[in-house]
Amino acid sequence: MSLFRFNIKGAIDIPSTPTEIAWLDDLRARLRILKNHCVVINEGGPNEEKITNFTFHICHHDTNEPCESSQEI
Repeated sequence: MSLFRFNIKGAIDIPSTPTEIAWLDDLRARLRILKNHCVVINEGGPNEEKITNFTFHICHHDTNEPCESSQEI
């Protein structure tokens, strides 16, 4: 069986308006649905891959402070 495999990584400004906050909340909800549909690749086989990873964290690289801990989506 072929699978649709993807990798998404990026950074956005922390939302500050009610519209931006609502947009991000909606995105997280949609990502949780997508995460629930993800499968283990070749489950039980010698080349099994558990690649599902949906996390985010607050990054402080601009202030030279440590990033906050990753949180599950």
